Amino acid sequence: MQRKEKTEMNIEIAHSNGRFYLYSAALICAFISAVILAGVAHISMQSKRELLQSQLGEVRGELEHRIARYIAPIIALRSFIIENGGKFEATRFDQYATSLHDALPGLMAAQVAPDGIVQFTTRRERNSAALGHDLFKDPKRREQA
Repeated sequence: MQRKEKTEMNIEIAHSNGRFYLYSAALICAFISAVILAGVAHISMQSKRELLQSQLGEVRGELEHRIARYIAPIIALRSFIIENGGKFEATRFDQYATSLHDALPGLMAAQVAPDGIVQFTTRRERNSAALGHDLFKDPKRREQA
């Protein structure tokens, strides 16, 4: 009887060891899978970050280009005014304004307002109401003027 009990006990131990190894193998596989998934997630996140940085660089470049494109005419208008001593005829301004609008089709208006009073404006047919407007007396425009 002792031999039978010993055999049953060995079978139980072997069966328990088998389960232990099975559980151990399952845990090791789960751990390896988690490490692999974490690595893949890290690589995916890094790729997304690099793509986003690339896209932001493109947007930044486009914004810088557009800002420069629209600031240049303002600088040119300032030079035009200085060159003419702040005084010039409407025909000279109209020539300048035409070339300005040709270069920048989205430009709504460019105005010259010595002492805060609009005296010249581009696209007079659209912006005629602005002529003679005192920017310093207009609470909406005072700060901008």
